[in-house]
Amino acid sequence: MMNIDSKIYKALAEIAIIHELSDVETMSCGHTGAFIYRCKDRIGGSKVIKIGSEPLARKEIQNNIAGYRGIASAGAADIIPYYVHGEVDDFLYLLLTDLGNNVSESSKAGTLDFTSALASMHTLFRKSISADIENFNQRSLQYVAEETKKYFTMALHKGMNAQAGLRALNKISFEGAYGDRSACFIADFTPDNLFFKNNNILFIDPWEQPVYRGACMINISQFKTLSTVIYDLPGSLKAASAYAEVEDGLGEELGLSDYSRTFQLNLGASLQYGLSAYNRFDTEPEYAQHLLNKGMMMLTDLL
Repeated sequence: MMNIDSKIYKALAEIAIIHELSDVETMSCGHTGAFIYRCKDRIGGSKVIKIGSEPLARKEIQNNIAGYRGIASAGAADIIPYYVHGEVDDFLYLLLTDLGNNVSESSKAGTLDFTSALASMHTLFRKSISADIENFNQRSLQYVAEETKKYFTMALHKGMNAQAGLRALNKISFEGAYGDRSACFIADFTPDNLFFKNNNILFIDPWEQPVYRGACMINISQFKTLSTVIYDLPGSLKAASAYAEVEDGLGEELGLSDYSRTFQLNLGASLQYGLSAYNRFDTEPEYAQHLLNKGMMMLTDLL
């Protein structure tokens, strides 16, 4: 019986023939068992293959495909890189344009213009705005609150002090927390999943979500919290006025009151603080509790 390496090699060889690819080389293996390879297309352009056969890897790739479709249907197709997908010998795969350095990497390399990147985000979300006739705003906020509760609960089980945040999450009300218009809503809107190329913002690796429209201010807040606080990316703090311009502009375009805008920004930040605290606790327990405390302050301000 073939071992897994030879199985992947055989599948990659067939994918290379189907899509006229060459120079396939290993990049990484994700935590679900999906493998990432870089290659060249027939005109020399760089592509990335994400491939897997194990159940978790297949599920991740299926979620990516569903996410790209959901984002496109929500009016934000411009944020999705070119991709195709298929299946070969029990291996599910995605073939995408290689976008190079993500926002985090570009910032650290000194090649990112944060102000231009934020303006591109604003344009993308603004173009997707429409009347919220299917209650997407409330559904997206409920989803974010449940995700935040999940990470605070897991942090509690790790021994962290998360009780105040969980009490606040059990008490918050969504009344007055959104307007009458919604936009594309993208969970995990982080500098690691975003790329700024040719003055356009692009996003990869979407999560499985119950809705792909809703309160996009959550996404802006996730990105801001990671960029300016948790990652402290070079140039992010200097872009404070650009962040404010995006928040003010989208708030007006979405019909948000001052309260609803603050509610969404605080909830988005709390989600990111809880997620990051949980992920960092094993290696940086004191810093993780510091992040969780910030999230709890954001949540208690909503009461």
